[in-house]
Amino acid sequence: MLQERAALAPLGAADQQRLDQHLTSVRDLERAIALAPGEPRVLDTLGVARLKTGDAGRAVPILRRAARSSINGPAAKLHLAEALYRNGEGAEAKTLLREVLAAERARASVQRTGSGGAKQGAA
Repeated sequence: MLQERAALAPLGAADQQRLDQHLTSVRDLERAIALAPGEPRVLDTLGVARLKTGDAGRAVPILRRAARSSINGPAAKLHLAEALYRNGEGAEAKTLLREVLAAERARASVQRTGSGGAKQGAA
């Protein structure tokens, strides 16, 4: 924790206050993970909190676990892509973004086709 603060020492007072809030959130979320280790929503939130503290390296494995669950929808995968990019893994981030985009396009297409078919049958 002290290393994180030392690395970000040049921050202004408002930025330092936000960082302190995120670090507190990280500690609280880590306690929650200890109580429910596989909870995807808590994992996703912890990963995002790690990103906000500038710790993409520690966010990546957490967000990988969160992204494996469909309960988070595409959000966890988008958070993972951001963490990968910030961690210098741009190629993997780009691949993941393409996968999310393709899945969302397919989902939207099915929804359009499904609702379009219902309207035609009603006419």
